[in-house]
Amino acid sequence: MSFILGKVCDVDKKAILKWIYASPDNFKYYLEVRKIYDLSLLNIEFSIPNDIENSYADLLTKIENNGTLAGSRKRFTRGVIKYAAIVFLVSLSAYVIFFVKSETKAINYTSITTIKDSQTNVKLPDGTEVKLNPNSKLTYPSDFGNKERSVSLVGEAQFHVTKGKKIPFIVKTESHDVKVLGTTFNVYAYKNSNFFEVVLMEGAVRVENKTKESSYQTIKPGELLQYNKSLGKTTIKLINDSCSSTSFWGDKGLFSFHDMRLIDILDRISKYKGLVVRVENRNLNQAKYTGKFKSTLNIKQILDVMNADKSFLYRIDNDTIYIR
Repeated sequence: MSFILGKVCDVDKKAILKWIYASPDNFKYYLEVRKIYDLSLLNIEFSIPNDIENSYADLLTKIENNGTLAGSRKRFTRGVIKYAAIVFLVSLSAYVIFFVKSETKAINYTSITTIKDSQTNVKLPDGTEVKLNPNSKLTYPSDFGNKERSVSLVGEAQFHVTKGKKIPFIVKTESHDVKVLGTTFNVYAYKNSNFFEVVLMEGAVRVENKTKESSYQTIKPGELLQYNKSLGKTTIKLINDSCSSTSFWGDKGLFSFHDMRLIDILDRISKYKGLVVRVENRNLNQAKYTGKFKSTLNIKQILDVMNADKSFLYRIDNDTIYIR
């Protein structure tokens, strides 16, 4: 390759030219090697390993049997030809690899994003229905369903996965992957939240904790898997258990919470409505509430209902809520 491109030193160039013009056969073999290179530029199919190796072997055999080159000169020429063939093979292989990669079909991604106080329904190519909750982002590739059904989620969404598919459905989040075959479930995975949660309505899911090696857990319908990021602790509980602290979105756009701390409820509300919450009264951190509200209510309406007993004071300043 270096010789063909004119990138060899004068000594090597003279040795190679002397061998090429030593006989018509040598010249013929040189033209064959040159032809392989020219074909590669035109992207004409040929067997790279066999052509190169056979031509190289024939060239060496010809050199060995050529009486015009003998002794140390023959060994020197053999080395030059070997070097040229190796460089040619490596360079040509690199070209073919580059060409194959350039021909690979580009994968595009579709992203759906919701803003505060908004939800949207998404239907994926396989028929899976997704309800994307406020301040969330769902992304999936253009080859979705070919080898895997994989989506990425930041925020919260409820999935009703199409059944009867042999290809598993995977929801990828920052800390966990949720793998299913056909089911209905809700994933809570906001970036700045201390919690990751999966609530299963029907079917079965396997949840993989990507922060821990070989950490898998399976949950059943009616169960909630919750991972506390600061504690590194995972718990599974029933969403209808009166002793459990839970929250989830219902099918009718109702946000339900049971025996939850005020600070945790407000943290979730802030994610949905794009707000910042500042709790200035530490005594309120342990106060717990049970109830439900529609997603259409504004933050003032929600706080007024929760503060029916006047247990705290609040102030709203633009997008920041101060609780004391």
